[in-house]
Amino acid sequence: MRATDGESESLSTSGTASFPIKSASASEFQANAIGVGIFRLVPLAERFTLYYGGRLAHIDEEWKSFTATASGVNNTPPAFSQPSQFSTVEGHSIIPALGFHYNIIERLSIGAEIGLDHSEVDAVSIERSQSGTTTQTSTSEITTNDTRADVVLRFFF
Repeated sequence: MRATDGESESLSTSGTASFPIKSASASEFQANAIGVGIFRLVPLAERFTLYYGGRLAHIDEEWKSFTATASGVNNTPPAFSQPSQFSTVEGHSIIPALGFHYNIIERLSIGAEIGLDHSEVDAVSIERSQSGTTTQTSTSEITTNDTRADVVLRFFF
């Protein structure tokens, strides 16, 4: 199970001292994945265990971007109302993996894992003009293959 939540904001000024242009931007990101895996354990030594198997996961992500601009000496950008860009991603992932772990104590281990992450997702992006009068929508199917390496701390209960 994985959950990610992030936010960022920025304010910038450009132009001249007599006619500044102030721009504000913000973004929000949320990602969730839930999965299940099956692994075979192979004891190597007293506290070392090798394992191999795979995971299946469902992926759900959402990204929003907000922008606002104001010009003039005493103007500040208006409050954010609706996102200027909005993207959603939904799909699945298959991850065959190989790893090992070392039992520090009976219920606590540390280890490393390497895997090949094959993901297939459907993405929808909506882009609006600042005035909100025009909207552009695009859809796409994205397939990725990534290798991943993780250091894993596990508590068994």
